[in-house]
Amino acid sequence: MALPTEKQPKKDNDQKNESNRIFECPFK
Repeated sequence: MALPTEKQPKKDNDQKNESNRIFECPFK
């Protein structure tokens, strides 16, 4: 919690990755 700015982008990336995975599933 000392670096909330660094943790925020990581969470955003995780959500983007999950969306990409679900998108690639049906696309494949």
